[in-house]
Amino acid sequence: MINSKQYDLAEELLSRALCQDSSNELALFLITSLWNTQSLQDKTVQLLKNIDLKKLSNSGLIFNFASALEALDDFEGAIEGYCRVVSIDPGNNATLCNLGNCYRKKSDFQAALKIYSRLIEVS
Repeated sequence: MINSKQYDLAEELLSRALCQDSSNELALFLITSLWNTQSLQDKTVQLLKNIDLKKLSNSGLIFNFASALEALDDFEGAIEGYCRVVSIDPGNNATLCNLGNCYRKKSDFQAALKIYSRLIEVS
C-alpha cells in the first residue's frame, strides 16, 4: 500500500506525462492502475470513456477500464472491455473469470457457463 504522499507524487508525474501525450498507453495504464487500487474507478472511467477500445493495444489498460466499469455496475461496458482483452490475450485467466462474472451478474447464465467452461479448459 502506498502512502498519500507517494500517491500524490505518482499521480502528478503520470498526469504530466499524459499532458505531454494523452495517448501514452503506458502512462494511461499506470494511472488507471493507481486509481483502481485506490477505489477511484470513476476517475478511470472518466478518463477513458471517450477512447475507442479497438484502437488500444495495451491489454492491461483495457483490463483496468473494464474492471472499473464492472465495479461501477456497467456490466455491458465491462463485457465489451473484457472481450477486447481476450481478443488480445486469449489465455488471460483473470479476464475470463471477470468476463464470466459479468455475464452472471447480468443473469446471462448461459454465457457465464460458456466462459467458465472455457476457463476450466485452459487451466
